[in-house]
Amino acid sequence: MKVPGFEVLDVLGTGAMATVHRAVQTALQRHVALKVLHPGVARDPDYRERFLREARAAARLSHGNVVRVYEAGEHDGTYWLAMELVEGEDLSECLGRREALPEDEALDVAVEVARALAAAEEHGLVHRDVKPENILIGRDGAVKLADLGLAKAQGDASITAEGVTVGTVAFLSPEQCRGAADLDIRSDLWALGAVLYTMITGDMPYGRGENAVVTMERIVQEEPPGLEGRAGASPATVAAVRRLMARAREDRPATAAEALALLEDAQARVGLAEPAPGPAGSAVRRARRARRRAGSASAWAGARARGRPASSLGLLAPLVFALGVGVVVGVALRSERAPERESPPASPAQVRSVSTTPRQGGAR
Repeated sequence: MKVPGFEVLDVLGTGAMATVHRAVQTALQRHVALKVLHPGVARDPDYRERFLREARAAARLSHGNVVRVYEAGEHDGTYWLAMELVEGEDLSECLGRREALPEDEALDVAVEVARALAAAEEHGLVHRDVKPENILIGRDGAVKLADLGLAKAQGDASITAEGVTVGTVAFLSPEQCRGAADLDIRSDLWALGAVLYTMITGDMPYGRGENAVVTMERIVQEEPPGLEGRAGASPATVAAVRRLMARAREDRPATAAEALALLEDAQARVGLAEPAPGPAGSAVRRARRARRRAGSASAWAGARARGRPASSLGLLAPLVFALGVGVVVGVALRSERAPERESPPASPAQVRSVSTTPRQGGAR
């Protein structure tokens, strides 16, 4: 296969519509993920339009939790899309290794996906295919929402043929199962709730979706299963999943920003409020990402139950927290005992060290 301007290296994965290759964009010597539409699919004008729509929709988004799209085109009947190469694994592969995630880690992933959906909503887009396979976890632990191939403008039904519902059955919202044309962001929020349920329990809310018709009927007719009594989930997380997966759209959060606030509140109630800006907060964020990428959260929990530490990664988060508390308490005591004393200004070296520390989650 030849795509002008790219050196194709190997295959990363194959789906129903396209194959994704690892490639080098020769002009910039940049490694990219090159998505190439299958020839049989490319002959269908509707699928070609859907594929090009992915490029247009994704190119409008510039957000740390969304896979970036660089370029798209066609050559001798080959339709291709060059996008950010995220080295790591998708959430489905992660769950395949670990079965389920601790509540705090699952909430952390859900919050970052909610941020991606909020960015999409700002551009008037509905993803329509939020599922573990489309949630990528980089080697640095960054979470990115991928595959906007099914994305469309809110209220635009032109891409979906009459009577055909596009998406993955197990994570389709009730209105998608009914074939509704007027989908909005609340459909994605239902899917996000289903993903959060799956992360915590290791089970999909309505089964694996092997029988599409039965699964869709259950999604439409049955109340979603709750997290009550499952994996020791906290009441705030139970309530968040229940609201995200409400059968009636009007009972869900009205916007992705509202869903994000709901999930962040659940984080705060289990002691995972967003870290403050600055070096200490950055260290906490890095620790969370390290736990995600290495799968060390489960090992840490198991070792803690046995009364011994698992690894340096497992100890990093509580150590950072303890150091942060100690600094705050120490500053408070110094202020109380010697208010007339002022702290010496930071040296230039210290200032440079803080200001030049890069944030994680950049281009990979």
